[in-house]
Amino acid sequence: MTRWDRFYQKQMEDKELKALVEEGLEVLRIGAKIAALRDEEGLTQTKLAAKTGMPSSKISAIENSPHNLEIATLVRIARAANRRLEINFVPIHPDRTAKRGRKQRAVEQGRSESSKERRQGARPPVPSTRTNVTRTSRST
Repeated sequence: MTRWDRFYQKQMEDKELKALVEEGLEVLRIGAKIAALRDEEGLTQTKLAAKTGMPSSKISAIENSPHNLEIATLVRIARAANRRLEINFVPIHPDRTAKRGRKQRAVEQGRSESSKERRQGARPPVPSTRTNVTRTSRST
């Protein structure tokens, strides 16, 4: 293990710093995915730029530092590479999503109940004790 590796491991023990580093890496992965997509399609930055109607300097900037990227820009890049854009939100902590998963499954199966309904159990509606009175009009 190099001194750099030991230093890096020590720094990653700080949760705030680790979160910042991971966030930065996630952003950089977007640029790397765009570069990989471009390579798969056999496109240069210039050719991709021409197909998207953007300057090649913007494609380079997106691949190297994709900060504040608009979804519309991602859609244009995807279409230029004969793809469609798909965005997924993946759980960071899979163990925490288990509880939410049960609720989601209940909603999907049409069993969504409020907590009050769960405590009371399924009760049939109470019939009204009020009687309907019909009024008759008087003729003069």
